[in-house]
Amino acid sequence: MFLDTFKMSLALEYLFSLVAVVRRCFFLLAFDWPHKSSLIILRSSQSSS
Repeated sequence: MFLDTFKMSLALEYLFSLVAVVRRCFFLLAFDWPHKSSLIILRSSQSSS
């Protein structure tokens, strides 16, 4: 019984760390994407003029 709860807590801990990593990557992408797209827009507008 103790082993089952230990495995369960370990699985939950793994799940939470996985969610934290995914969330961090998502936020990095979310904040990085507008920056990159604005750079691309700036670059394309400069090259067209």
